[in-house]
Amino acid sequence: MGSIRQELNSMDSKLTIYGDKVFDVVSSFQTPVHIKDATTGKYLISNQANLEVYNLSAIEEIIGLTVHDFDGFMKPYWGKEFSSHIHRVDHSVVIKSETVVTKDIVFVDVTGLLHIQNMTKIPVNSITGKKVSSIMTISEDFTDRVSNFSLYELYKRHYTTKANAIRYFMKHLKIEKFFSKTLTEKEMYCLLWMQKDQHYRSIADSLYVSIKTVEFHVTNIAAKLHNCSISDVLAYLRGS
Repeated sequence: MGSIRQELNSMDSKLTIYGDKVFDVVSSFQTPVHIKDATTGKYLISNQANLEVYNLSAIEEIIGLTVHDFDGFMKPYWGKEFSSHIHRVDHSVVIKSETVVTKDIVFVDVTGLLHIQNMTKIPVNSITGKKVSSIMTISEDFTDRVSNFSLYELYKRHYTTKANAIRYFMKHLKIEKFFSKTLTEKEMYCLLWMQKDQHYRSIADSLYVSIKTVEFHVTNIAAKLHNCSISDVLAYLRGS
């Protein structure tokens, strides 16, 4: 992180003279990264991973926009207060000229899928080094490090109905293609416990139900599959 900050601190405030060099630095990241003007809040540079959050394909589509512009169509996904939070953090980075890290940010992208990120905002000084001219934002996505059980609970908090929570959670796990119908919550829990190689007795104890009830749920899971078996789904989940 330090070497990147030193590199950026030596660059022009509008990132035009050394634009190609800065673009190479930003593009090298696999996680969402962008740079915005400290005064106007307008995006100056973005990488491909950042574009995918907004379902955009070309960097030109994001350049010149502000977080408030994105709020017009992203508010249903990232919530009412997200853009205001970003504005406050950006202001703090500029005023204090200090890096700010915000942890455990939960938001949903335009496809309805949930993400958990740590967001680091780094002040970039002008070529004179006397003031912050731009802000580099690096988002570290660690959604795949969270257990599926915890992830499902987050989906339930976001979506107002369990049916939608399960539907998008199945989409998140990329297992919706195996099923002709959406699973119920009990069926989903059974599947997740089976993913952990739990026997019916253990699953029953975890769900506070009988073994017969677990068998009933597993039968219903199998009935909702098309052209595959539960073993196929479990193998996919364990390998993903």
